[in-house]
Amino acid sequence: MKILLNLSIKMIGKVFSFRGYLTNFIKSSLHSDMGSQYTSIAYEGLLKRHLIRHSYSKQGYPYDNGPLEAFHSLLKREFIFQTRFTSFEDLVLRVENY
Repeated sequence: MKILLNLSIKMIGKVFSFRGYLTNFIKSSLHSDMGSQYTSIAYEGLLKRHLIRHSYSKQGYPYDNGPLEAFHSLLKREFIFQTRFTSFEDLVLRVENY
């Protein structure tokens, strides 16, 4: 669990460092499952410090976020897995134009 928590916090930190690329919606809201790394005091505190509202899928019911999950699946199949990106900034710009 500690490894997943550290990785989750590190990735959220990377997202904050690219804040200029994020929309207002992403800056203010984050949806996840109820994994221990996402419900930890450290992770919740990090989100709270950045004024990000955290919503969760119901335990054992991942379908409440079905439309977004379907979009992510399609985005990955049709675009992400078929494209070479030169940098994280390149990925963000190209996904925004997708």
